[in-house]
Amino acid sequence: MSKFTLLIALLLIGAPAWGQAPDPRAESVVDEADRRLSGYGDFTATMTMTLRQSDGSERVREMHILGLEVPEDGDKTLVVFDLPRDLQGTSILTVTHPDSPSDQWLYLPALRRTRRIATSNRSSSFMGSEFTFEDIGSQDLRQYRYRYLREETLDGTASYVLERFPIEEGSAYARQVLWWDTGEYRLLRVDYYDREDAHVKSLRLDGYQQYEGGQWRPDRMVMNELTSGKSTTLEWSEYAFATGLSDRDFDPRRLGRR
Repeated sequence: MSKFTLLIALLLIGAPAWGQAPDPRAESVVDEADRRLSGYGDFTATMTMTLRQSDGSERVREMHILGLEVPEDGDKTLVVFDLPRDLQGTSILTVTHPDSPSDQWLYLPALRRTRRIATSNRSSSFMGSEFTFEDIGSQDLRQYRYRYLREETLDGTASYVLERFPIEEGSAYARQVLWWDTGEYRLLRVDYYDREDAHVKSLRLDGYQQYEGGQWRPDRMVMNELTSGKSTTLEWSEYAFATGLSDRDFDPRRLGRR
């Protein structure tokens, strides 16, 4: 079983929630989506993050991303801010594990120190955006349980609709509902429900392009916070695969050196 970063196309696998028997339809969809997300090896990319307030005002941040696929363990994702200048060099490293919570570290250049992000803090906003630390970075696909809901058309695209439930007790979410297209198993939408089962956020992914090895990646991801009216848009560019990254590039002790 492989893993994949949320920032480049999110989520998947397990058995249904609440101790129910495995749902064969859910397992079939998730296994195929997981298979198609596997085998990327490593990648680099650049990203523009636009934070929009309810009054229409915006803030823009630039960053670059590194990712490493680690067989038999969790994938590694490093996010490094380039702009604005007051955030330059700020880095967030996420390492996932199949049978335990993810590890996350934050490097703050102003303090020249790296601190570990506690599980209890992962529901907080990621650098002022509508994404949380739980959302950002790599998420092991085996940390969720799934249930098949239906097949429907989303914006003209035939889609499988599944519900997923986080296994990790510290998650901010009770459940999420996800849409994959039935042709290429690309993630199109995620609806997030908080611990009171209120629908609090929606993520849309579009502009998919196919890269080396048949990998599909979205050019654009938009997270809308439904109560405040705020949103965060992530725009991706300059993807490169098989760049020769290694574990050394994701060492928490070396954060701040890139």
